[in-house]
Amino acid sequence: MKFLLFGMIASVLFFAFIPGPLLPSIVIDHDKMAHAFAFSALALMVRYTYAALSLVRLVLFLGALGALIEVVQYPLLDRSFSVLDFCCDIIGIALFIFLDRPVRSTAAAAWRIAVKNGQP
Repeated sequence: MKFLLFGMIASVLFFAFIPGPLLPSIVIDHDKMAHAFAFSALALMVRYTYAALSLVRLVLFLGALGALIEVVQYPLLDRSFSVLDFCCDIIGIALFIFLDRPVRSTAAAAWRIAVKNGQP
């Protein structure tokens, strides 16, 4: 899992720092959604790679990563510092936190029913 997490972080950093004209059009056309989706996926990977990590630390770590990306983008050509991008990063993290517990409890309940019925 750690390999996948670090690969995902590397991918996010790659897309964050390449020149704007080299970005795929899907990312450009849906920039804010891409931010939210990327940070929601990162939250999922961090949560399941480091299960003992508290949600507060998860939010602090990923929030710091999002802020760092925006600060580094400030001097880059064809990139810019954007508070709205950072807010979309936080929305993606919040979306993961909002959906994490219900999804896990539903999956656990489905697993218990399957085991009870002899269908694991």
